Amino acid sequence: MKFRKRILSMAAVCVMLFDVMSIPASADEIETKTVSSANRLCVFSGWGTGFSKWAVEAGKSKAVSDKAAEMLFGEKGLKMNMVRYEVSGGDDPAHSHFLDSDKMPPSWIKTVTDNNGKIDHVLDLSKDKNRIALLKKCITSAGGKLSVELCPTSPPYYMTVSGCTAGAVYSGNDNLRADCRNAYGKYIASAVNAMAGQGVSVTSIAPMNEPSSLHWKAGDTRREGFHVSQGEPQSKLLIAVSNALNSAGLSKVSISASDETDIDTAAASLGALSSQAAGTVSKVNIHSSEHENADFTALAQKYAGIRITDADGCYTAGENAGEMSAALGISKRIISDLQNSRASAWLMWQAVCDGRPDLDAGYLGLLYRDNMTGSLDATQKYYAFGQFSRYIGAASTLIKVDEDTIAAYERSNNRLTIVAVNDCSCVKEVKYYLDGFGLLKGSSVTEIRTSGSLYDGEQWSVTDNAAVVTSTGFSADLAPNSVTTYVIDGAVLHVTGTLGDVNGDGHINVTDRTLTAAHVKFARFLPDDAQLLADVNCDGLINITDITRMAAHIKGKRFIKDVRRYNEDDFITDAENDVISDYDIASDG
Repeated sequence: MKFRKRILSMAAVCVMLFDVMSIPASADEIETKTVSSANRLCVFSGWGTGFSKWAVEAGKSKAVSDKAAEMLFGEKGLKMNMVRYEVSGGDDPAHSHFLDSDKMPPSWIKTVTDNNGKIDHVLDLSKDKNRIALLKKCITSAGGKLSVELCPTSPPYYMTVSGCTAGAVYSGNDNLRADCRNAYGKYIASAVNAMAGQGVSVTSIAPMNEPSSLHWKAGDTRREGFHVSQGEPQSKLLIAVSNALNSAGLSKVSISASDETDIDTAAASLGALSSQAAGTVSKVNIHSSEHENADFTALAQKYAGIRITDADGCYTAGENAGEMSAALGISKRIISDLQNSRASAWLMWQAVCDGRPDLDAGYLGLLYRDNMTGSLDATQKYYAFGQFSRYIGAASTLIKVDEDTIAAYERSNNRLTIVAVNDCSCVKEVKYYLDGFGLLKGSSVTEIRTSGSLYDGEQWSVTDNAAVVTSTGFSADLAPNSVTTYVIDGAVLHVTGTLGDVNGDGHINVTDRTLTAAHVKFARFLPDDAQLLADVNCDGLINITDITRMAAHIKGKRFIKDVRRYNEDDFITDAENDVISDYDIASDG
């Protein structure tokens, strides 16, 4: 009898072991991801696209340009707020090597001859009127808040060594004539004024594009470009452009440099600039950041910000992901670019491609113009981009999480946003631990997701999976091959310091007031912890009232009282977590 019982017991154990082993790992394992305020990267400034060939084509059709402006820059679209406007140098009229010259941005250079036979070159934007009209529509769609950067692809042909705007005879040679550096600077300043004449305010200039690259060769059939060697040549060019802008009364137009292809090349270029040239640069532009570079990070700290520009590629990711393959690919690239470089902006090279691509593979662009119908259509890649751009806006602070996750915090409305990529074919259960944040009573989590195909999938779908918020965070399930955005309302950043002491030096003085004024004028955003200290009247806003209160304090007229906006009773406590847990258990029966 005892022997029989032992056999039955052993059999029961075997059945139990089999049952445990048959449970998928994804259903049994919970992955914990920590979103820590200690891992803040930078204050974000926005999203955008280049204005190159796609804009030339879109500008030819009112219907396409209207739709492009709304889908890319509108409130119901991607909410982009930046444009890099490509300016063609204009090749020698005798040349005919560019295969798609009719789709390239038209040159602004017009050759004129006076009565004495003297030849001169002037700016004439008339051939580019369609693209400029599209830009104005985009400005309107963005609510008038659109940062425009001019990006000359090459000096005009008569300023080049080879006489060709595709590059030098030997691609590693500099193609801007040494005696034309000042003329090139004046050409750029004239371009800024010409755009102002069209009613477009230019924010910045990027006078070089991938200058260290070796693919700019005379007679090339693809596009314009020019090599500028690191060190003295790049330094002298930047100084010439800065001098020309200042002479033209355009000192408020900033200079971006050097738009190198990758973070390593960018580090070498920045490190080789003379101190005078480095002083002319406001923002650092790079085109990709597949990994971190300590030298680049150290060098870039002296500048006003870093931006990923001309980004995109035929990126793919996922397991049997179908139309989500390109969507997952660009999502993972956005996360790696922003976290590796600590960039404050991410801009596409071209947001629209010609012709319907293979939607199950990698492709360039977010939208495509159907060659048969002429219509402008979205892709799952477009909607994946929107999972970031629609919910992470300017003035929010980026937070590094991991290779599949990035977060951002908006102090003005106590909102924490998390964008998560699941490139696996199974559900991932994740516990998000929020470190350095207090969660107010009544805090909520909204889940927005893109997955599947255009026909039967999700596009910015707000799910019914309302996560329960505890004092430490929340848990969620990531759908297979998906990009999901979590918007947590009621997250308050913990911060120490004295109200009004914005820079944390122990004093409230004119420096703090100046920093706050720059934030209010959108000149330079304060980090989130500094924003909390700049909100001296604790109304949740930073405005002229706070600046006035600081001024009164500095003058000794009215001192700032350090009264915080929230107290301990406003937040979810550990004790309340137990109540929530008991409720969940009871609800599950």
